Amino acid sequence: MPVGNHVLAITAVKAETRAVLAALTRPTRTTVSGFPAWEGRAGAQIVTLVQSGIGPTRATAALAALPASPDLIVSLGFAGALTTELAPGDIVLPDTIVWEKSGGVERHTVPVAPWLRAHTHLVAAPTLRIHPGPLLSSPIVVASPERKRAAAARTGAIAVEMETAALVIGARERGIPVLALRVILDDVDLSLETLPADLDSSWAARARLVGRPAAWPVVARLAREIPPATRALTRAVRIVFPAF
Repeated sequence: MPVGNHVLAITAVKAETRAVLAALTRPTRTTVSGFPAWEGRAGAQIVTLVQSGIGPTRATAALAALPASPDLIVSLGFAGALTTELAPGDIVLPDTIVWEKSGGVERHTVPVAPWLRAHTHLVAAPTLRIHPGPLLSSPIVVASPERKRAAAARTGAIAVEMETAALVIGARERGIPVLALRVILDDVDLSLETLPADLDSSWAARARLVGRPAAWPVVARLAREIPPATRALTRAVRIVFPAF
């Protein structure tokens, strides 16, 4: 991919967005059909960052709202581990995106050229732990340790999130390659069952947890993991984006 391309970065929640913004040069706030968005640079690359919200429906809507087609779409943010080999702060650079639906499992191969470029630069960075296995993109939260392990056994995926497959499917119709880069936030043994399925980092979302004391230990655990995961995501974006 030649230098000076337009990269579209898609995040779901504010913590992910802040991590990506920290890696961009002089980002400026804008909007894309009502979605929070920013324009910045990473090396010679022009980067549009859009915060879609959680889940495949929001990701699809954000992609459809774009007035122009980028050269590359990168799905960025956190993910949950599906195996014990992954720990919070580890980087997942999937070579395959797995999508489960009622008709079965779909597998989407990540385009080789951008994946190889990203992988080459990431593995050269000291202290980063890089995992290239399949990423499960689920329409629902995979919350319990039992369901996480079952998902891994069923699909072969090593981590799970909720937006990337929708981006792959939408971008395929426009001929745009999609890369995913995710940082592990919750390990396979951490249950998210006490959390609301659509929880984000907004003040309104936090207020909803006041009346759910069963969720407080999980929230405290995630609060400890978010700062190092955010730093890992920022560092990975700083390494990868200029390479495109």
